[in-house]
Formats: sequence, structure tokens, C-alpha cells
Amino acid sequence: LSLSDDEYQILTSLTKVQFEDLASYLFDSNIRNSSNRSIRTALAILLCKLPLGLSLNILAVLFQLPDKKTVSRSLKTVRTALMTRFVPSNLGFNHITRQEIIDQHTSTMARRLMCDAESNTAIVVIDGTYLYIQDDIVVVDRGFRDSVHIMESLGLNVVLPPFLNDRRQFTTTEVNQSKYVTKVRWVVEAVNSRIKQLKYLANTIPNSALPHLEHDVSIVCTIINRYRPPIKTSNADDVAIAEKMILLRSRKNNFEKVTAIFYKLVRIVFPFQIS
Repeated sequence: LSLSDDEYQILTSLTKVQFEDLASYLFDSNIRNSSNRSIRTALAILLCKLPLGLSLNILAVLFQLPDKKTVSRSLKTVRTALMTRFVPSNLGFNHITRQEIIDQHTSTMARRLMCDAESNTAIVVIDGTYLYIQDDIVVVDRGFRDSVHIMESLGLNVVLPPFLNDRRQFTTTEVNQSKYVTKVRWVVEAVNSRIKQLKYLANTIPNSALPHLEHDVSIVCTIINRYRPPIKTSNADDVAIAEKMILLRSRKNNFEKVTAIFYKLVRIVFPFQIS
């Protein structure tokens, strides 16, 4: 059966060229052609299941396999093979250098707001879904508050939104810091959106899938890394927007100082409390 490039993308989320590239990682693995399916068919079964969220029974019908147990064995074999070579080559600490993070995955906006436009600082945004981090600046949300001291002990400069801690309101500096984090962390939702485009991960995942869920998520993230462009985007007006945010922070901080001095003078001139 010959499929067009569009049909490849509809069924597997990959182009024909990308599919063949991914299949090449399997040819050197322990997976072999069997009487029920070829190596390419085994890969196609997994790639159809992830984006379309198809059940084992439906996959058995589509690929003309005897039953869902045959499909399950095929999926297990492909997962193991991909986790052996494909995933380590395209995901995690060893697949990318620090300089590549700086050059290819750090936006102008993030660089200006987080490290005063320092060109040799890597900025890594992490979320509970994944923890593939490098050194330098780590931007996290409040859910990581209990892990801050651990990350700082590793020499990381951690940036996260502030906490009220029984106060009525944040200081101007804290409000601005929170805005900076929000401005940079949008990439988290962009990554999650790419992952959730696959129905298998967007829908409720059955308990029976939990034993291999980590492998499925790793394979999905690796496919995104390998075949999707970097999410980092830098627009022509990023520098101007960042400079405006920094300027507003400076003005508000000055206003806060003047207000504090004013109230101090009021207490000196009118030391009594008005009921």
C-alpha cells in the first residue's frame, strides 16, 4: 500500500521522509521482521496509536493482525528499540550542548529580562512534565518551591514567582519579578500544547497503559525534538518590549521609595494615631 506524504502525516504525524528517518533507528536494533509484520509496520502501529489514540482492537483491524495481543507485542518491541537508540540520541542531557541551548532555544526577550542580555547564559524553563535541565538560570513555577534549595545547592540560579507569606500584597519588585517569569514561561504551555496534540496523551490514559507510559511520553518528546522546529521565537520588537518592562520596573520602584519616605515623614509630623 503506497501512501502520499499527506496521508503519512494524517496517520503518523510525520512526513514520509521523517518516517523513514525514524525507521532507520530500528534497522540497527534487535527488532526483526516477523511473519505478522515488518519493522516499518511495527513502527507505523505505534505512530498511529500515539496521534490518533486508537485502541489495540482497531489497530489489529487496520494492520490486518490476528488480535490485539499481537499488536501489544509489536508495540512493546518498538518501544524497547526506540528507547535504546532513538530517545538517547535526541532527548536529555547528552543530545544537546549548552551552547546550542543558548543559540537555538533562548529568545531575545528571555535573555534581556532574565540575565540583562548576557549572551553566554543558558536559560532553562522547567515544568512538572519534564526535568531536562542544564546549568545557569532555571525558571520554574511555585510548584517547585520545595526544590529551590536543592537546585541552588547545585549552583543553579533559580527564578520563580514570589509568595505572599501572610502579607497582604507583594512588593513592586516582586510583582515585576512575577511578570518576568510569566513572560518567559509561556514556552511551557507551548510545549504542552505540542504534546497534547496527540490524542493518546490528550485523553484519559487507562491504567493498563501506566507501565509503559514513561516510554510513550519520552518517545513523543523525542519525536518533537527531532522533527519539529524550536519553539523559541524572537520578534523585532522584543528588545523594545523588554526595555519598556525594565523601565516601568525602575519607575515603580522609585515611586515605592518616595511613598515610603512620605509615610515616614507623616509619622514624624503627626506621631499620634487618628481614630
